[in-house]
Amino acid sequence: MDKRHVFGALRVLIGFLFLCLASACWVEARGETEAPLGKIEHLKGGVVVQRRNGPELRGETGMNLYPGDQITTWKLAEVHFILPPGRQFRLGSEAQVSIDELSSSEGEDQPPVMRLVLGYLWSKIEKLRGRKAAFDLYTPTAVLGVRGTEFETVVSLDA
Repeated sequence: MDKRHVFGALRVLIGFLFLCLASACWVEARGETEAPLGKIEHLKGGVVVQRRNGPELRGETGMNLYPGDQITTWKLAEVHFILPPGRQFRLGSEAQVSIDELSSSEGEDQPPVMRLVLGYLWSKIEKLRGRKAAFDLYTPTAVLGVRGTEFETVVSLDA
């Protein structure tokens, strides 16, 4: 085999490996190596989603939400998002919430954990065929274990 063919094949192989590595880094940076917990259903105004250990992205309708994401709304903005099954939320203007997920040691998924840092959060947790869609909500002053209800939570600047 001619040296030119060997070097040409080697360049193609190195280029292919570079593209694979770049693609893997891009997926990791977007937080898409984990399964999404939910998605943004609707928004108005400026909404920012900060990925855990990743970039700050402009919120968009249909955007997936992953464990560790932090959602921030600007003045006069609002975002509606869901965490299936049966969990709906509306984050008000100038607010911030982070989403996390805990797993037990037995391999069973635990309900998502949300931390309302600041602002207004409307929540609706539906009852699902004999069981309730649960989640835990942390604020600077309280922890709520929610099992099927509709309620509002507000955290002011003075907590």
